[in-house]
Amino acid sequence: MTVVPSAVLPRHHYAATAIGLALALYGICGLVAREVREAVGAWPVIGASSTGWKSLRRWTATASTLWPCIRAAPDSWQPRQRAERAATTLVGHAPFSQPPEHAAFIGAAHAR
Repeated sequence: MTVVPSAVLPRHHYAATAIGLALALYGICGLVAREVREAVGAWPVIGASSTGWKSLRRWTATASTLWPCIRAAPDSWQPRQRAERAATTLVGHAPFSQPPEHAAFIGAAHAR
């Protein structure tokens, strides 16, 4: 048996808290993917031909599988809309009021 903190998601390099923060920065705060990667990314060096952030795109598409409490978004929604839905749901799981990006970070650890 392996015991890890509740914020660790199975088969993910990033913790739930980091993913929640990334979704909030992108969906609520309106940062572009490059800015989100600079704020949350684990590696400071990005390839010259890199466009966007594949992990952020994957997280916006699969947020409802990472946290079952997040309702699946309609197929017609853009990634930013999906990220906003996911982040606002995570904000609702934060135990106390704070700026949305902070609440999404904390709420991601508590959401199930």
